[in-house]
Amino acid sequence: MDNLKKLVVTEVIAVIELMIVTAKEERRKAIEESRYHKGAMESRYDTFKEEAQYLMAAQDLRIKELSSTVSVLRALLLMPTTQKEKIGIYALVEIEDVDDGTLATYLILPEGGGVTCSVGGRNIFTVSVTSPLAQALLGLRNEGEVELSVCGIKKYFTVVSVS
Repeated sequence: MDNLKKLVVTEVIAVIELMIVTAKEERRKAIEESRYHKGAMESRYDTFKEEAQYLMAAQDLRIKELSSTVSVLRALLLMPTTQKEKIGIYALVEIEDVDDGTLATYLILPEGGGVTCSVGGRNIFTVSVTSPLAQALLGLRNEGEVELSVCGIKKYFTVVSVS
């Protein structure tokens, strides 16, 4: 399981690094756009240069946040993994939907959730520790039950395994 966790985190890092490349390209485009519109505004509605500068600043912030997430995840890879009894950060959790019996596997990360990885034919969903699902699962053990409201509908899950 430890190797599985590391594979998933490595894949998440790769996905986020692609997002950084895209954000840098969008930042470059915004810089070009802001330089294209030189001089005074032609009218009070001519805000292209200002909008491009806002986009550039937003991409700078996005690059900074994504880079921080990559740093956190790389540090996580260096930490020794231990068998977990309770669900916490870096726990691989398998839960079962009580209504239909479907199984789902989640890896709880400090940052960088929202990526689905397929490892060995098994789908693993990553969730940030701040997500509603992770918050509901934190502290539970095997056989623990959780109630979660999804789009106003109450869903019930049972923890099948924690590692």
